[in-house]
Amino acid sequence: MKLSEKQRQVLRDAKTGGGKIFQTAVSTARVEKHSLTTLASLVRHGLLERTPVGVVWILTDAGRAAIDEDAMDAISPKLTVAQIRVMRWMSQGWAAEPGAGSAVLINGSRICNVDTMQALYRAGFVTRDSHGGWRATGAGQALKDRLGKG
Repeated sequence: MKLSEKQRQVLRDAKTGGGKIFQTAVSTARVEKHSLTTLASLVRHGLLERTPVGVVWILTDAGRAAIDEDAMDAISPKLTVAQIRVMRWMSQGWAAEPGAGSAVLINGSRICNVDTMQALYRAGFVTRDSHGGWRATGAGQALKDRLGKG
């Protein structure tokens, strides 16, 4: 299910609130009040469950999975084809080295240019080592399962 921004916000709030959302018709909480329409749509899709009390909504297992899956999907569009190609190698433990000009080499083959590596560095997927090369960070290593062998 593709979540709207409002639905994502409700699920994030529920997840950070111990799996529950407390809301009355006139909310005195400091956090933003969610619309009943948004809450009802999440109940219809099985992502939230309404308690008999009526002012408490509980995050279901499907809701937790949806927000985790949605968070993973949010990362994917940020990676270009070249970045995915680089991270497939680097998440397997390979290091990237600067080559001639703006070329970057992995295992002796040109894989991308320095601009691609700088973008991955800014995103937190790679770090520079003491020799001027790049290595995958913990976040970069975590991409291994998602990127596959390609």
